[in-house]
Amino acid sequence: MMWGNGYGTGGMWLFGIMVFLGLILVIGAVVWAIARGNRGSGTGQNGSDRAGQPYNPGPSRARQILDDRYARGEIDAKEYRDRRDALSEGP
Repeated sequence: MMWGNGYGTGGMWLFGIMVFLGLILVIGAVVWAIARGNRGSGTGQNGSDRAGQPYNPGPSRARQILDDRYARGEIDAKEYRDRRDALSEGP
């Protein structure tokens, strides 16, 4: 018997290269996914968007509900103003 001196041992270097390239590919995919996920947040480190403008998400969900209730006539103008002012003051 000829262990290691016969046919079949010449391809081991090719297998090692393929494993190494596969590892590089997996690491690259993870880095790409993390970078892509961070880009979707819309804000930078200082709370500004990618163009350097301050991040402004628009009216809050509570304000939209309040506007809808006022438009449907569920609350009167005084109650609408009081609640709107309370929302704009914040916590």
